[in-house]
Amino acid sequence: MEVSSRLRGGVSRIGDLHQSGSYKALFPRSNSPTLQAVVLNTAGGVTGGDRLHLSARAETGSHLVLTTQAAERIYRAQPGEVGDLRTSLSVAPGARLDWLPQET
Repeated sequence: MEVSSRLRGGVSRIGDLHQSGSYKALFPRSNSPTLQAVVLNTAGGVTGGDRLHLSARAETGSHLVLTTQAAERIYRAQPGEVGDLRTSLSVAPGARLDWLPQET
């Protein structure tokens, strides 16, 4: 999944958003100038062979707050199979990104 925030009219809004598979972002309604997003795995957990990659960027002047669902379950996998979770965060000049993941 790829998500970015952009500043428009003094309010942080969704810039780019690309979702596929079971990795999704939900955006709670808010009157805040901050863009809030909850990252969730609709499959309910991670097992061998899963690849969940998150790339998030706060563009110049924007404020992005990211969190995850309450907890991520890790399921038993076959020998030699691994689940791959990757997170890449970037912040442009004058921007702010708060990453508040829940435990796995």
